[in-house]
Amino acid sequence: MEQLLSWLNGPYFLTALMEWFCCLCYIVREKKKSKGIVLYLQCAGMLFALGTVLYVTSNYRMIEKEIIWLFFRMPIYCVLMWIFLRICCEGSGYYIFCIWIKAFLFSEFSWSFIMDIRWRMWNLGDTMPAIGVIITVIFMIFLFFSIDKIEKLFPIRRQSDISCHEAIVFVSIGMIVFLCATLLFGQFYTYFGEWLNISHTAADLIGLFCIFEYQMWFVNEKTKQELLLIEKVIEEQRKQYQISQENIAVINQKYHDIKHMVFLIKKEQSKNQTEWISDIENEIRDFEAIERTGNYVLDTMLTDRHLYCIRHKIELTCVIDGKQLEDMREIDICTIFGNALSNAVECEETISDPKKRLIHVCVFEKQGFLNIHFDNIIEETLQFEEGFPITTKGSKEIHGYGLKSIQYTVEKYHGNMKIQTNGEWFKLRILIPLPLRHD
Repeated sequence: MEQLLSWLNGPYFLTALMEWFCCLCYIVREKKKSKGIVLYLQCAGMLFALGTVLYVTSNYRMIEKEIIWLFFRMPIYCVLMWIFLRICCEGSGYYIFCIWIKAFLFSEFSWSFIMDIRWRMWNLGDTMPAIGVIITVIFMIFLFFSIDKIEKLFPIRRQSDISCHEAIVFVSIGMIVFLCATLLFGQFYTYFGEWLNISHTAADLIGLFCIFEYQMWFVNEKTKQELLLIEKVIEEQRKQYQISQENIAVINQKYHDIKHMVFLIKKEQSKNQTEWISDIENEIRDFEAIERTGNYVLDTMLTDRHLYCIRHKIELTCVIDGKQLEDMREIDICTIFGNALSNAVECEETISDPKKRLIHVCVFEKQGFLNIHFDNIIEETLQFEEGFPITTKGSKEIHGYGLKSIQYTVEKYHGNMKIQTNGEWFKLRILIPLPLRHD
């Protein structure tokens, strides 16, 4: 029993254990490829694989062990860690590299820190092995919650934000820190003895600080870029509204002129003129079908989209209480309705059957909340990331920010937005407390 506890307190077993456990900490946080018994078997299998590598390479003489550790065992451990994360977690290869290097640095820091406390500083690994194991278990529990807390403070909101460049920077920082800590530890161990392990711990801690400092900077830069793109989308909607407003004014004038002309022609009409007049009346009847919501800005937006839908055989139906939007800024109305309707229209244009090209818009008050609903038919199966559908358009850097600009606008009024699919229907739901208060 004492031999087993002594082996469990040994540095090489601790290395394997901490690398497996730090990977496990990230697997728990991430979206997993498998669940239940399959996931448990994967975790147990990886621990067995790490233990096997440890056992195979543990029969060498002490002088050879440092060379075996650095050039054989450690690279195998790194590869096994990456495989472990890859087979268990969903995400791109670049994102897996980022969480892999963080798990690796946490394992190195944990190994060094525990060795300082239980084995080198107090010699618990030799004199009191049971207490050494208890200290390890306590630290592992503390480490699990620490990793979760740190990642929540500096979250990477979308895996797609991680490109090849970011992955290279993450891995480079981690490898530089690891090599510096390892080489320094091996070079000066003779002069400073066991206490030099503290410098190894400090180097790993500095490496983690650098990793998360870069992650925080990276997330902030992505947020700034998002806001700039959202503002660009909002500005485009404002310009579109101004153009629509001018066009609708001209169209309304022409509509009234044509209506009067038709009335005069009817007084003296022939059979051929009757068919011609009937065609004209059918064309201008579309203007009479446009609903008046009680909000001039919204009327302009809907009229513009309604005319576009008529030309492209899309059925747009609206049940809107425009008075509920009286306290909403014009630019915010343009942002919400302009982007939502543009996305819906673009989706319906891809549907081959005109009978299925349907868009429904509802605005109403219920229990002290403003409800805005957009529904349209979809034919493809959507994939979601962080609550947003993944854009299928070519330029992903620009496209996909229409919905984000809607969410940004809704949050200014202390509301929330939800996107869901129900069969062949795409549903966008907006809920804002009344009265409307803008930040």
